[in-house]
Order: sequence, then structure tokens, then C-alpha cells
Amino acid sequence: MESILITFLFLFDCIILFVFLRSRQRPGQELEAIETLAEERKMLSNLLIDFKRENSDLRYEMNTKLARVQELAAEIDHEIQVSKSHIQEIGQLTAQQIKELIDKPIDELSRKFISTKKLVAHLEKEQEILSRVILKGQKICEFLDQKVPYEEILTDLEDKKYADTRALLALGKTPREISISLGLTEGEVRLIAGLRI
Repeated sequence: MESILITFLFLFDCIILFVFLRSRQRPGQELEAIETLAEERKMLSNLLIDFKRENSDLRYEMNTKLARVQELAAEIDHEIQVSKSHIQEIGQLTAQQIKELIDKPIDELSRKFISTKKLVAHLEKEQEILSRVILKGQKICEFLDQKVPYEEILTDLEDKKYADTRALLALGKTPREISISLGLTEGEVRLIAGLRI
């Protein structure tokens, strides 16, 4: 802006110089032209001083506003950082709570599933044992009805567990001890003990 003003002053001086040279051709006006030129130069100098003062004031005002804008930007940035960390904390807390709400029932279901699976396996084993006991009971009933000879039933019932049962009974073990050691029911052991001849 100062360069524009200086250019304007230079052009103005050139115009005044031109007017001065023209006025030399007319006698008596030289002094008047010089005075006018001096007044205009003084006015331009005052204008330049005013312009510099206004420019300085505007710069100061702009610097003040710039500093305020920078302060506001710093405050906003700080608020953003605080909000960001707060949102992250809330997000992590929420994720943890959701995980706890989901993990607990899933663990419970897993435990129940494993327990149910074990129970089903145990029931299948019990069913198998029960089927064998029923089959053997039927054979014993047939023997008691005397439809089938004793030797045939004994051959059907003869397997390692029953042979071991008879051997342990011969050693004087109790039916409970024998059922625990051979994996038979106590009723089966008593039944075998009752068949001993």
C-alpha cells in the first residue's frame, strides 16, 4: 500500500512540476505555483503520515485479532482432545460392559452344555448297563421258569466280570466292594451271588 502512495506522490510531483514549468511561461504565477506546490506537498505528507498511522493501527488490531483467534483455536483443540479421550473412555467402558454381559451367559451356556453332554454320556452308559441287566434278568427268569437248562444260562452269563465276581465272592468280599471294583451294580453282584451253586 505504501508503494501505491509513493507512486501517487511521484505522479503528483510530476504534475506539479509540469504545472510549474508551464507557469514559468506566465510571469507572476511562479510564486503562486510554488506555494500551491508546497501546500499540496505538505498535505500529501500529512496524508502519508495519517496513512502510516492508520496502517499501524490496523496492523495492531489485526495482530490482536489474530492472537485471539489463535487462543480460540488452541482452546478448541484442547476441548477436542478432552472430548476425544472422554469418548474413548466411554467407548471402552461400554465395550467392557457389553463383553461382561455377553461373556457371562456364554460361559454359563458352555458349562451347561458340557454338563449336559456328560449327563447324556452317563445316561447312555446307564442305559447300556440297564439293557444288559434286563437281558440277564430275562435269562434268569427263563431259568427260574425252568424252560432253559441252568448250564445254558450260565454260559450266556459267563463273561469276565461275572467270573471275577464269583472269584471275589469266593474270597469273601462284600457286594458293595465288588460292584465298585468291577463297575457292576450292587444288584447284579447280589444276583450273581444268589445263582451260586
